[in-house]
Amino acid sequence: MVNGIAFRAVGQKLGHALKDNRGQPIHVAGSLAIDRWPGRERAQLRVIDDAVPDPGPAHIR
Repeated sequence: MVNGIAFRAVGQKLGHALKDNRGQPIHVAGSLAIDRWPGRERAQLRVIDDAVPDPGPAHIR
C-alpha cells in the first residue's frame, strides 16, 4: 500500500472525483516520490489524474 497526495485538488475536478468516490475503487495516475515529513521517509504517490472504472458490459439474463 502506498499513501497518495493530490496537491491543489480542493475545488477542482480531481478533488471532487476523489471525494465523491472515497472508499470505492478508482484509477489514479501520478508519480512516485519520497515523502520526507516529519523526519521520516516513505514512498508516496503524487496524484495528477483519476478515472472512475467502467462497470463493464451489462449482464443479460
